[in-house]
Amino acid sequence: MNVSELAEELDVAPSMILDQCQRFGIAASWAGAELTGSDLIILRAELASSDAIDLTAADPVPAPVAAEVEAPASALPPTVVASMPELIEDLAEDAGEPEPEPAPAAHVDPFAAGTRRPGFDPAGAAGGPVVADELRTPRPTKMPEERRLDRSARTGLIALAIGVLALLGSNLVDLPILVAVIWLLAAVALVVAVIDSFLGRRHAQVHPERTRGLWLATISLVLALGGIVALTAMVLTAVGDDPPADAPLGVGDLHSVQIARWGYQRTARLADDGWHQPARADGTCWNNGSGPDRGEDREELDQYGRQTPCKNKHQVEVVSVFAVDRDADSPYPGAEGIVVAAQRECGDAFAAAKEEVPTAELKVEYPTETGWDDADHDVACLIVTPTRTGALAE
Repeated sequence: MNVSELAEELDVAPSMILDQCQRFGIAASWAGAELTGSDLIILRAELASSDAIDLTAADPVPAPVAAEVEAPASALPPTVVASMPELIEDLAEDAGEPEPEPAPAAHVDPFAAGTRRPGFDPAGAAGGPVVADELRTPRPTKMPEERRLDRSARTGLIALAIGVLALLGSNLVDLPILVAVIWLLAAVALVVAVIDSFLGRRHAQVHPERTRGLWLATISLVLALGGIVALTAMVLTAVGDDPPADAPLGVGDLHSVQIARWGYQRTARLADDGWHQPARADGTCWNNGSGPDRGEDREELDQYGRQTPCKNKHQVEVVSVFAVDRDADSPYPGAEGIVVAAQRECGDAFAAAKEEVPTAELKVEYPTETGWDDADHDVACLIVTPTRTGALAE
């Protein structure tokens, strides 16, 4: 039924029907607009009654007003649907097919782990309403790992300590070969310290959240580089021709540098002499005989120049050979100073020889100033006796 048909049925102007449609929010703006069953009920009740319908009430449609003409007892009120057969057809058309009922939702346990419903707090009313941020199940947070000292930085620090201790310990020995071995160990340790300290510093910069030791590795790297510079200066001073006083950082005054310098120069002299010792070897025995011509580098006993086993007949036995001073740059002490040093060093051996051979004499062979400057600091103590066989120690 449209607006015109309803106006003709109620005997009112179509404009009145349209005004009521606008009042009740019914979508009808012209006389031919179709009206639904519920719209017809509201409009008929409104236009049949003089009282306006209260839209705020629970049932906006007022009770039907009894007609002035009494209807038969079997007649139904005009507002009842059964009294309007044509309205039943309209309602049936508007209803159409019944909508299918929605499938029941799966049961969700609100107390199950990881499930929470909006506005529902499993802990009870005491917990209060659940806000939007709390609807998400929080992920378990991983505890941050404790930062550890980088392995390379730790290794570099240990290598640095070994290198420094080796450099300091080299000043406590008097053998040039031992000084050379200790310096080699220090060089290897310092190179390892430089490499590992650099790696440890880089690891601490790239992964600061996992490793620490940036400043420790930096300090270790600087000290290791300084140790390499110092060791290089020590080696160059030991093998160079310049006097130690001109060496940088005062390394020429170190005991290890003096020992290494003396050993290097002594080795170089031995190489020049065909690896022959400048002095007679300790424990050797000699007979009368012409030896090699004495040069300007040593004071020796020329008449005892033929070596022989001590079990054979001999007149001279070397009981001790020592170096007066192992500093290659020390000044020449003079012949008298060398003899005094020999008497002090060989006094016990000479006293023992006197008890065995009362006529024994102590003779000293020593370097001249020329030999001294060429790193020949050896002094030999010789016991001269009448011809005999066997060593004095036997």
